[in-house]
Amino acid sequence: MTKIDYRLNAIVDASLADVAPLSQLAVIAAHHGATIIQYRDKTASTRQMIEQAATIKDALKGTGVPLVINDRLDVAMAMGADGVHLGADDMDPETARRLLGPDAIIGLTIKSMGDALRVAKASADYACIGGVFETTSKINPDMPVGLAGLRELRTYLRDE
Repeated sequence: MTKIDYRLNAIVDASLADVAPLSQLAVIAAHHGATIIQYRDKTASTRQMIEQAATIKDALKGTGVPLVINDRLDVAMAMGADGVHLGADDMDPETARRLLGPDAIIGLTIKSMGDALRVAKASADYACIGGVFETTSKINPDMPVGLAGLRELRTYLRDE
């Protein structure tokens, strides 16, 4: 598995495109402490995502900050991203690892204790707990875990 500094996972979401170009936002995040950039777009076509992700990756050259693609292994593979971030309904991490290779970054989302149990046994480099609070950046059918849920899930994962 890849050693990664995952302290600040900045999500560059397509909904931010009206603020500034996503590649510019990714570079700003990288220059201000983000240690990994996650590109997320829940509505674009595959072609649009590949083009956007390639633009972001090109902008990040020289920063040392890796780019992972949210949910879409096909996009990550097509544009040569550093890895992929997967939710519970996405491809399993073992298949993603097999397809992307041993050096790819595989990240997972944890929204419940069931997810934590699955993630503890998975071939992943990092996991993100959340959302902790409600967000307006995407439609989320899951309730936020809150601070108590964050504490419980973090404690479980640390003890595993």
